[in-house]
Amino acid sequence: MINRIIIAVIFLSGALGYAWWSKKSLESQLAPVGESLLAVMPAALFTTLEGDTFDLAQVKDQGTKAILIHFWATWCGPCETELPDLLNFINEQNGDAVYLIVAINDEVPKIKKFMNALPKTGQKRVYWLLDNTQVHRQAFGTTKLPESYLFSGSGQMLRKLVGPQEWLKPQFFDMFKPFNP
Repeated sequence: MINRIIIAVIFLSGALGYAWWSKKSLESQLAPVGESLLAVMPAALFTTLEGDTFDLAQVKDQGTKAILIHFWATWCGPCETELPDLLNFINEQNGDAVYLIVAINDEVPKIKKFMNALPKTGQKRVYWLLDNTQVHRQAFGTTKLPESYLFSGSGQMLRKLVGPQEWLKPQFFDMFKPFNP
């Protein structure tokens, strides 16, 4: 009987410890950018999936409140797992934000094939872009995928999110509340 109680206490302690660690981990990912090397949105040129040039400066000219730049790739397993939740999150936003979804070192046919299985984003301001010239590394310093940057409409960095995120958690909706009417 005492062994069962000890095992139950150990199990409960482990569960509580893991819950505390998970909360702290998420809070640190959602913490405002402190002393980041990237304080403002850099000037950068990407390519659209149609082959046109896309200048990041043009999204600041749209009078938006927020700009989310998400780096991913079809060859990245965590990216493929995370992206449907991100698109569902975008679909639930009613605010004035622009979403740039940038595929890294990828091929347009693979991207389009993958996009066909994803939730549609309707009339949201979502731009699907491609970076096969290492702009993400040079301008943003991105080395891991997936990685996301949230900027204000004026280009000030608000958050940097490294690794796959659980976009449908309340913390992300709270993070975007200031940009919704």
